[in-house]
Amino acid sequence: MKRFVEIHSFTFPDHHAFSLKDVAKIKNEFDEIITSKKAIITTQKDAMRLLDSQIKPLVDDLPIYYVPLTVKFHLPYDEVFAKEINAFIKRF
Repeated sequence: MKRFVEIHSFTFPDHHAFSLKDVAKIKNEFDEIITSKKAIITTQKDAMRLLDSQIKPLVDDLPIYYVPLTVKFHLPYDEVFAKEINAFIKRF
């Protein structure tokens, strides 16, 4: 069985606050894709922005998946960072 994949891409600047117009454009393009096997994939950071009270009702019915973010510091900075954070917290 052959599989066909169709990818539609939207690019927004980092820290972009989605407008209602942005979301309408994404949703309209999503609705025009003729298959039931479709999804929206975004970063975890952008997925959280879609939870805005004005935007969430517009995307609640869409299958949105996100790539989770993880943060890891390189040695030896992980230990330095942990010590600085612990020292800061102990001041309170």
